This record gives sequence, structure tokens and C-alpha cells, in this order.
Amino acid sequence: MNRNAIKLLGVLITSFFIVACNPVAPTTTVKVYKAQGSISCDPGSGTSLTAMSGILNKSGIAVRSAHCGSDGLVRAAVCGVSTGKLNVYEIDASDLNSVIRMGFKKVELLKDYKPGSC
Repeated sequence: MNRNAIKLLGVLITSFFIVACNPVAPTTTVKVYKAQGSISCDPGSGTSLTAMSGILNKSGIAVRSAHCGSDGLVRAAVCGVSTGKLNVYEIDASDLNSVIRMGFKKVELLKDYKPGSC
């Protein structure tokens, strides 16, 4: 091997160890929720998962994933009461304080939370 090839090999090996020893830390995420505001016997009431996601995006909050859920509480089978449906979003933990100011809460605070369909 000539000198240039040996130098190049040394640079490549050094670069490999720098990258291997200093991996990029993954972004920590947290799941938050907000009630849809939907009312039983009132189809179309409340804020959809997509619409609420758009509000987060317009506020500069990156939504990593989204799904609907339920607070898990038992409700009377009558019209005009809250359905307990929730919009749930996975966001960067660094955005938690911002979304709390927007009325969102951490999913882990819900005792009877159940993932569900929209």
C-alpha cells in the first residue's frame, strides 16, 4: 500500500469510531390527549383527530403519530352527554409545556384510558 492509501484508511477507521462512539440520541416523545368534545346523539360534534392535529401543526408542534381513544369512564346511555372520546398525539417531549398551555394533558394521567377508533 502506498502512503496515501494508508492515510485514507486511517481517516476512514477514525471516522467509523467517532460515529460509533457518538450515536445521535433519539428524540424522546410523550403521548398527550385532549377531549374531542363530541356529544352523544349528535353526529359530527366535536373536533376530529385530523382537525386537532392541524391545530398542533400550525402551532409548530410536530405530531409523530395520532389515534383516537376513550377516557374509559362509564356514561349514562342518554343523549346530550360527553362521549368520552379523546384525540391522542405522540409529540416530542420538548413540546410538552406548549401543548399543556393549549389544554392537552399527558395520557399517563388517565386511569382508565383505552385506545379506540374514531
